[in-house]
Amino acid sequence: MSQPIYVMIIVAIVLLIGGLIGSFLLWSIVQKPRGMDFHTFYLFQATKWFVIGMKDASPDDVRPARPTPEMELIRVGFGVWIPDTDHDFEGLKQWQIKIVEFFNWISPFMDHWVVYADVDKTKAFVGKYVANLFPKGNHVWDLPTTDESLELMCLRGLFAHRLRKVEIQKEFVPDEEELVESYIGSNNINSLNQNKARVFEEEVYVVRFNFMQRYEVRKDCAVPGGDAYFSKDGKIIRINIHGKDYYPGKASWQAAKFHFRSSGLICVTLMDHFAQCHVLVGNAACRSTRGILKYNHPLRTLLQPFTFGISAVNRSGYPVLFKQRGLFQRVSPFTKRGYDRIMMDGVFNFRYGGFPDQLKARGVYGFATEKDTGYLFGSDGLQLWNIFNDFVQRYLDKVGTIKWNDKQVQEWSKELRRSIPGFKIPLIERQEDLVELITYLIWNGTAYHEAVGNVKEYLRDPNFCATRWRPGDVSASVQNSFQTSLIAIMTSVRTPPLLDKNCYAHMFEGEEKGKQVMERLQKDLRQFSDDMVERNKFLDFAFNTFNPTNLEISVAI
Repeated sequence: MSQPIYVMIIVAIVLLIGGLIGSFLLWSIVQKPRGMDFHTFYLFQATKWFVIGMKDASPDDVRPARPTPEMELIRVGFGVWIPDTDHDFEGLKQWQIKIVEFFNWISPFMDHWVVYADVDKTKAFVGKYVANLFPKGNHVWDLPTTDESLELMCLRGLFAHRLRKVEIQKEFVPDEEELVESYIGSNNINSLNQNKARVFEEEVYVVRFNFMQRYEVRKDCAVPGGDAYFSKDGKIIRINIHGKDYYPGKASWQAAKFHFRSSGLICVTLMDHFAQCHVLVGNAACRSTRGILKYNHPLRTLLQPFTFGISAVNRSGYPVLFKQRGLFQRVSPFTKRGYDRIMMDGVFNFRYGGFPDQLKARGVYGFATEKDTGYLFGSDGLQLWNIFNDFVQRYLDKVGTIKWNDKQVQEWSKELRRSIPGFKIPLIERQEDLVELITYLIWNGTAYHEAVGNVKEYLRDPNFCATRWRPGDVSASVQNSFQTSLIAIMTSVRTPPLLDKNCYAHMFEGEEKGKQVMERLQKDLRQFSDDMVERNKFLDFAFNTFNPTNLEISVAI
């Protein structure tokens, strides 16, 4: 090797080391108080440079399918491969991703526990940096720590999709205990059997997170978990955390609620939002639709808008947020081993099923269909599912050339199965199977993604939820508030809305029948939205998660 090359290498190393030292000194001087660690400080700067300037996508950005080069895949772990390119939009540039990956790699894990005695000081300090950047949510939680807010969170909010019926006077064995058996035996616990809980007669519904105790946590962090039991009217009765019961108004009740809410936030974000919506279903829909179907196939035309930008957001989000040493492991309490396990469980224990079937499997279909039910997640969700289902059926009937036994459709469904570890998507053997599968893909990218992915409203108040906390805490630390605010900001760039004043007519060039069906869908969605707005006028807490005006057309953020 020639001398000039040696010199260049030495200069590069000196500049790198000097830059790191200078960056560390700058962080030490600027951050006041020590609630923002080195990694959070620089990720905050990167967010301002890379993300905040990005524009929201519009319906005009959704373009009709065109011939494209063969899709190249990259491995992201857990047997999942995602497309390396996206022909809708670029997302973060490669050099931006590499910069963030580099800081993820060099930055040490620093769990700071600075907590102001007055939580409003935490809100004010964090707000000084992010208040103008923090996006709005679908709901306003004026009193997030009350029992009523916990009930609403489980019946209409972030945990509503996990509400299930319990059997009277029987030890329960939750579905979650079917998770990868080799993972049982984490050093956090001796046995899961110690948490088999009694179910009392007045307890009809439950939301379960106690299975999360199997995931190893870092020093000083609380072990996530908690099962919340409700009456037939949806009133909270008790919370069981790792075998110990907590009751309303009793000692440590506020801490138990905070522990339960925070555990659920981590579970839903990592397992339901990222693993299911993005890495599994969204990715599978994109791979199969854009990689198998010809650009002029009518099924490709139908699903083109509902797969918008998925590759770009997965390619950008995985290395920045979800990869080892990324933001999500840092904001979570988990060690490397624990983080790998919860992510793997999220991927390998995905269950396919239409929304009505999921409600029935959890025993809450009747609750959702009762008159004046408080379970608006179920009742509104069923109405929206039926709108999507009718749209798909109408489109297939009108176009007339999309059949379940069509060669391309069969190849498309096989690629869907291959894209999800364990082949959880069933084979298409009837036209009804095809209708339900397409409806499910649309539902996942619009309604379900909004239900499990819109966490902004739960991160605004440190009293509401944390993603890493200590035993007995009742509010998030300054550091954790900064980190979760970054998550809200980084995921606030909106993809094209589901509702379009022009009804996405430009997507159906030369297909008048398809255009008419899309116009009918837009009309039905607007009527559903109007009915929801009128209904909400008579509610103490309006439910807007499934309002089509809040929904986006894909999981591209």
